[in-house]
This record gives sequence, structure tokens and C-alpha cells, in this order.
Amino acid sequence: MNSQTIYNLELQGSTDGESFLSLFRPSNPMYLGNTIQYFLINVLFKYKYYKPYCYDAEPRNPGLLYMQLYIYSD
Repeated sequence: MNSQTIYNLELQGSTDGESFLSLFRPSNPMYLGNTIQYFLINVLFKYKYYKPYCYDAEPRNPGLLYMQLYIYSD
């Protein structure tokens, strides 16, 4: 493959920007490539900071162009 695909990632959240907790880690392998994907993430707390953490990807130029978080509540 040469599609800049990320295989394994985790979404982390933090209230202080220094100590991050894992909020979502899909089963492996998860192919995050050139298409829009949606994930439902259930958390008990609101976090001020969010970051994706990539564990494994293709060796040539993997990355995220953009990421959007949407808040849903009942």
C-alpha cells in the first residue's frame, strides 16, 4: 500500500494537557486512510484536551489532515 494509512491509533483525553487517558482504541488493525470515518466514543467526563496517538502506520508519510470531535448528549 502507499495510501498513507494509519493502522493502529488511540484517542486520548486530558483535563490538564499533561496527563492523558485512553478514551478509545479500536480493534486492530483499524485502517484509517483517505475516507471519513465515524466512531462513537462513550466517556463519563468532559476533557479540555484531546489527541490522537498513532502506534502503527505505513512507513511513508502517514498522518491526519484534520480531525473533528462532535458532542452528542441526550
